Amino acid sequence: MSRTLRFGYMPLLDSSSAIAALEFGFAEEEGLQLDLTRATNWSMLRDLLDVGGVDAAHMLSVVPVARAVGLGGGSQGLDALMVLSMNGQVFGLGSHLPEVPFDDPLRAGRALAELGQTLRIGVPFPFSMQAELLAYWLDGILPPGALEVRTVPPPRMADALNAGEIDGFCVG
Repeated sequence: MSRTLRFGYMPLLDSSSAIAALEFGFAEEEGLQLDLTRATNWSMLRDLLDVGGVDAAHMLSVVPVARAVGLGGGSQGLDALMVLSMNGQVFGLGSHLPEVPFDDPLRAGRALAELGQTLRIGVPFPFSMQAELLAYWLDGILPPGALEVRTVPPPRMADALNAGEIDGFCVG
């Protein structure tokens, strides 16, 4: 007997366990028929859960937390059943900006402030660890209004950088 699980995911490394379970037959060995739905952004996964488009989804760990405190939209409670990633964040800048000394976070922040321009930095979700880390790191270093945080789906980060929509990004 097999049970179907409609599973939503973003095409990122931490979704590979679900993809491997389908492709290599691991799910089927456990009596589970995986029906994978690729999403283009985190909000789409959240919304697919809300409308019953998927039964479960790979998502940022902050989404259930934001939902519980009334942030980020959606109406249903979400349960986090497992962790697919142990985090680890990366901050990258476009090649159109001068080199920044990332070996010292305070010096790096000051170097960004010395650019004298508003920095447009992409993060994967408005209520994400990446957005929080940026605020924590650059608060008090950059002048008011010098940081514009933009939500960019992770699969689009490189394209957004190349198109000049953002100057850098902070992602997991």
